[in-house]
Amino acid sequence: MYKVFFVDDEAAMRTGLRDSINWERSDFTLVGEAPDGELALSLISETLPDILITDVKMPFMDGLELSRRVTRTMPWVKIIILSGHDEFEYAQQAIRIGVSEYLLKPVTSETLFRTLESAAREIEAERERRHTIEGLRKEVSDARRFQTERTLSNLVYGLSAEIPPGAGNLGSFTASARFLTTLMEISPAVPDDLETIAAAGESLFELLSSNENIRLFPEGAERVICLFAAAADDLLEEEAYATAQAVKYEIERRHACAVSIAIGSTVKRVLDLPKSFSHAKRAMCQMERLGRRMIAGFKDIADNPRAPREEEGRSQAHGAKSSRYCDVIEKSTEYIREHFAEGNVSLNTVAEFVGLSPNHFSTVFSQETGETFIECLTRVRLRNAEELLKTTSIRSWEIAYRVGYNDPHYFSYVFKKNIGLSPSEYRNKR
Repeated sequence: MYKVFFVDDEAAMRTGLRDSINWERSDFTLVGEAPDGELALSLISETLPDILITDVKMPFMDGLELSRRVTRTMPWVKIIILSGHDEFEYAQQAIRIGVSEYLLKPVTSETLFRTLESAAREIEAERERRHTIEGLRKEVSDARRFQTERTLSNLVYGLSAEIPPGAGNLGSFTASARFLTTLMEISPAVPDDLETIAAAGESLFELLSSNENIRLFPEGAERVICLFAAAADDLLEEEAYATAQAVKYEIERRHACAVSIAIGSTVKRVLDLPKSFSHAKRAMCQMERLGRRMIAGFKDIADNPRAPREEEGRSQAHGAKSSRYCDVIEKSTEYIREHFAEGNVSLNTVAEFVGLSPNHFSTVFSQETGETFIECLTRVRLRNAEELLKTTSIRSWEIAYRVGYNDPHYFSYVFKKNIGLSPSEYRNKR
């Protein structure tokens, strides 16, 4: 099953796509939609689609910029651009970004479905190529990669601060203004399953090696050290958390394993990379003490550096929340309960309210509550919609607006997808 996300500022286009394809009888499922790129970006990081369909001309963030950002953190997503503008410039930019298809509006349902099938074939072909490459990598030693990895390890472990000749393009990478280290650990479902560990590690390298802002190298069989570079602290943290979410989801989907990701502190110099790495190791040790396979940043433990007592460790390992994030979750869930009826409420607005970056908040929320932000918002909205359907005679289109949906058709789609009945069927049954 391939997950599809659709972005277009025209409600009629979104409705037309939703209604033109029989999703239940196809290999595709519509996991979400948005009216602009800015809102879509946070939803995409939560729903993690395989295929993104986006319009070019949209307010706040256009489709090309959205495609650039998605490609940077989730390079495996296939992107289909829709445009009402038959201009060569748009097509040129789309090609440079790596967009799979560029379609001119109006698009028929047959054309769109054929394009989805083509994207699905590309996904399968890439999976087959990855499988072949993984087999070749087990047999062939890559001397350049070995040289680069040795240089990176020397930087992280504080053994050297120089970039020797032949170390790839590390010179431009280390010229950045800010750096951050993450530590990723692979835990197979079957202990000591070396084959799964090796396959997951190769997949991890394949997913991240094309990102020019990332360099990585293995630390033993089960661990990978990943370095991020950016121009500013906030950009670095956002990319680190967005990448961590995407990698954890994709690796755990492909392989029978769990992935733990510890995010270190931001540093200004290459010489300070050992400090960032030390902080990432502290975050990983904290997760190991709690027995949790999750994403945790150094900031997540810095406010409570005291090691938990054994009893506290057992309690937290079974889902209890840290004191810091109890407040964050309580504030965010209260905000959702109070503002769910507002059509513009989003992960970004709630993250700003609780004082975290969007991707950091998304990670914390899903790990602490067991559901994503959009799942929680949808649950609250639909619970209120059910109550209105049971206790009032208000028409369903008005209920849609009352619970925060600006498109009554999309409300009906979401309601039936989650409840199993359309709003009118639900009311008649009740």
